[in-house]
Amino acid sequence: KTIVLMLGSLGAFVPFAYFFLLKEYQQTRILTFLNPGSDLLGSGWNVTQSMIAVGSGGLFGKGLLHGTQSKLKFLPESHTDFIGAVYLEETGFIGGVILLGLYFWLIYNIIRIG
Repeated sequence: KTIVLMLGSLGAFVPFAYFFLLKEYQQTRILTFLNPGSDLLGSGWNVTQSMIAVGSGGLFGKGLLHGTQSKLKFLPESHTDFIGAVYLEETGFIGGVILLGLYFWLIYNIIRIG
């Protein structure tokens, strides 16, 4: 009962918070997150370019330091905000799987040692 009541209260509060507590740029960020294709040349530009970068990496990637989206400045702040997209463009799906495997191995060892 408590969980249902809490979820119901949260569900009632979310629209109120969206329309009355968030500023316009925050609402735009949420809408862009939910539908990046709604404004491809405006607020959805970064998300669209990062998806293009990840998709162009393919299975094996383009090679380290050979990513077109980052080198041609389609991805702003590629060294911070879009490091994942740049990495996947350059190393591909296989590089992404290896990176995730290393993260899981690290977390496993931290938990095991702890």
